[in-house]
Amino acid sequence: MSDVLLGLAGNPSLPLASVDRLIATADGEFAEALAERPDLTRAQVVALAARDQGAALQLTYILCPGAPVAEAPRPCLFPRAERR
Repeated sequence: MSDVLLGLAGNPSLPLASVDRLIATADGEFAEALAERPDLTRAQVVALAARDQGAALQLTYILCPGAPVAEAPRPCLFPRAERR
């Protein structure tokens, strides 16, 4: 994985439109790095989770802390993701 891409994934100054473009091609370690962004919109969370299983698990651990993954209730899916 490119250090440049990982740096972009964690850059808080990156515009949301650019984050959307990165999510569209994200997989593996890069998708998981994007999953750690605190400013993801609900749509971005859903798109990222759909692209990569590792990112989906990462998002579940971040956004539904303490909920066992197999038992995470559907309404809990990403309650902290902002609506934009």
